[in-house]
Amino acid sequence: MQMHDEQQEGVVLQEENEVLLAEHKVLKEAIRDKICFTCDNPVVPAIETVQQRYLRFQNMRLADELQHATAVFNQVA
Repeated sequence: MQMHDEQQEGVVLQEENEVLLAEHKVLKEAIRDKICFTCDNPVVPAIETVQQRYLRFQNMRLADELQHATAVFNQVA
């Protein structure tokens, strides 16, 4: 009886191991391919590039210019 229980436990552990191995494979591929688990889209890199920084600076500068031009226009109008 004890041997049967141990065999049954071994079978359950093997099945659990197979599930974990499959999950590990999926996670490893997702990390390698950098794919989001939720939406299956490519993951956006967290590191800001020089170009992104430049564009962000330009965006802030243009927003300031727009605000200034709007203020001047409102004074004239």
